[in-house]
Amino acid sequence: ISHKVLQKWGRLFDIVHPEHAERSNLNCHMSYTQLVERAGSILQMEPTLDTTQVFDKFLASQAVGEVDAVKILAPLHLRYVAPEELLQLFDFTPLGEEHFSFPDDISRKSLIGNSVNVRVVRALIKYLLTSTDPGENDK
Repeated sequence: ISHKVLQKWGRLFDIVHPEHAERSNLNCHMSYTQLVERAGSILQMEPTLDTTQVFDKFLASQAVGEVDAVKILAPLHLRYVAPEELLQLFDFTPLGEEHFSFPDDISRKSLIGNSVNVRVVRALIKYLLTSTDPGENDK
C-alpha cells in the first residue's frame, strides 16, 4: 500500500491479521484497491505488533506535522488481499481441476469481490434439490 494512500486514508482501513481472517469479516468489494472507505479489508502481515498502538503513534506524529509520520506504519506490513487469495476464500476450484474463465469485458476483481463462497452455494442448491417435503424448504 503506497505511502500516499496510508497518509491520507490509513486510519479508515479495516485491518485483519491473516491468522484471524477466517474468524473475521474479511470483505473485498468491487472497488477494492481503488477506494478505501468501506471498500474492503487490508491484511497486516506482522502479527506481533499491536495495530491500535502503531496507528495511535502514527496519528499523533501526523497531528504535530511530522513529514515522515507514515513510515511509522511500515513495520505493520499492510497489504491488499491478492485476487488469488480471494479465489481461495470463495472456494473456487483451482485452474486445471475444473477450468473457469472470466469475461474479458468485466473486471476480474469486480467479479471476485461480488462472489459468494462456492461451497456454500453448492450446499444450498443440494439442500433445495434434495428436499422431499414441499413445506420443508420454508422452515
